[in-house]
Amino acid sequence: MLFDEYCHLNSYNRGEQLTDPGLRDLWGLGFARMWELMRVTPSCLGGALWAAIDDTFHLPDGRTVGYGTWGPIDGWRRPKPEFWHMTKVYTPVRIVDESVALPTAGQPLRLTVENRSDCADLKEFTFAWTVAGE
Repeated sequence: MLFDEYCHLNSYNRGEQLTDPGLRDLWGLGFARMWELMRVTPSCLGGALWAAIDDTFHLPDGRTVGYGTWGPIDGWRRPKPEFWHMTKVYTPVRIVDESVALPTAGQPLRLTVENRSDCADLKEFTFAWTVAGE
């Protein structure tokens, strides 16, 4: 199974988005849950978000025409808040631990890392981090 045109953004409830911007984060939570279920479901190949970029056009007379504002990138090619949810969900490397205790001085910081990439091992990634501003 391959999901096509799934999880488009909340584009039909603009009034609600103006009064409750948290709907953008709510979309991210639902999207993350669906992706995790798709990942562990045998015979699910994945999916293609609908769509990448808003499909609206602003005409000189002030009218807006097109099919919808359902992309994580707006018509001016700026990322929307949902874009950051999308990149987080689709990232090929995950830090599995929800929280990590700081080690005592001189001891290593140990993290559980999951590689979700189908084409690269962890040697091909560069990792950088800061702790307490260092």
